[in-house]
Amino acid sequence: MCLRSIENYIRENGSIPSADKAVQITQVLGVTVEYLVTGTDSLKKNSASIEPEIDNEIRQLIKAINNLPKAKQRIVIKNALYLAGVLKES
Repeated sequence: MCLRSIENYIRENGSIPSADKAVQITQVLGVTVEYLVTGTDSLKKNSASIEPEIDNEIRQLIKAINNLPKAKQRIVIKNALYLAGVLKES
């Protein structure tokens, strides 16, 4: 897909991409076709209801970490990831 084609799609009086080109654009941008066409994404709106409920203690922990200075946030997060086995000791 060339830059000129994308510029034509962006212009108000430009052409409308074919379905396969729209899919290619969404893959590059990391959005859905719905978002490309409407500017909204109903899947993302509904995803909050699909996510599991977060335990109240975890919410409190997130809030406490969020209130820390950035340097301390990094320390807490790094240690939590290490304890969870995500990070190796450095």
